[in-house]
Formats: sequence, structure tokens, C-alpha cells
Amino acid sequence: RDITLTRLDAMITGTVRDTGGAPIPGADVGAGNPNWGTGTQTDASGVYTLTVYGSTWWVWVSKDGYAGTGRNITVADGGTRGGEDFALQALDATIRGTVRDTDHNPLSGARVDVGTSGWGTSVYADASGNYTATVYGGVWHVRAHRDGYLSEAKDITVPDGGTVTGVDLYLSRATAWIVGTVRR
Repeated sequence: RDITLTRLDAMITGTVRDTGGAPIPGADVGAGNPNWGTGTQTDASGVYTLTVYGSTWWVWVSKDGYAGTGRNITVADGGTRGGEDFALQALDATIRGTVRDTDHNPLSGARVDVGTSGWGTSVYADASGNYTATVYGGVWHVRAHRDGYLSEAKDITVPDGGTVTGVDLYLSRATAWIVGTVRR
């Protein structure tokens, strides 16, 4: 079987900054498509360069303490796409609460999904049912799930740099299940 090699003759470059405009050194920047992927880190000035081949790439950026982001970028064979900048939102706020059943027993291991337009995260309740999600200021949709229970959700407004506590979610036991076989 023949193997075809593709020349890495294109580049995607840009700068990663926080939402206040300060560069973010050491951010992870990756690019991928169905056939290949690569990655790098930003330098001390927040600048990155990815060496790729001509194609459409999903380019993503992440750094601890920030909400990651990404988008599609197309570059031609032998071309350079400069100015592909990203702004990361600092995770400087917190949502705290407890997940319990309707008898007020803690639900250890319940997954709590926390999301807003453009970003989200999941955390798990500890043995006491407590959870903490690190987010940024805004309106967040908080939903708890656990096998054998119906989920519950709330919308919460979190101030920039603030903490919202008491976001408690009470899950009811599921009393019926659908069991069967899916056929074509």
C-alpha cells in the first residue's frame, strides 16, 4: 500500500490575550482536522505559530484559569493566515451548592453541568453532595444529573469575580424506565 505524505507548507499565526487585552503566555493552542493535528504554546508575548498544510482547521486555545475557545480557520496550501487572535475570559467567579434527593440525602457523584453561550464545564458532587464550579461573571444554566434520578436545573446570575452559594439542586427518583431494543 502506498503512503502519501503531505507537505507542511502553511501557517496560522496570532496572539492570545485576556479580555482586557493583556497577552497570555503559555496558553495551549492546537489545530486539528479529520486527518491530522498539531499544537504549540504561546510565547511570552502571547504569540503562537502553527505549521500546517492547506485545509480547514479547528483551532482551539486553552489555559488553566481561563475559559477555552476555538473556531474554524481555513488556510491555503503554502499560505499564511495571520492575525488569528483569540481572547480568553478569566475564570474568576464561583458557583457552589449541594445536590440532594428529595429526602435531602446527599447525591455523591452527581454530575453538575454549568453552561452559558459559548462555554461550559462539568463538575461532580463530593460524598456530601457538595459541588463547586469555577466560572466567569454572567448568567449560567446549572443542571444536575445522576443515574436513576430526574435532572433539575436553575439559571443563576454570577457577578464578575463573585461567588454565588446555595445553588442547591434536588433530584427526584425516576420511577419508570423505558427498556427495549432499537431496530432499523
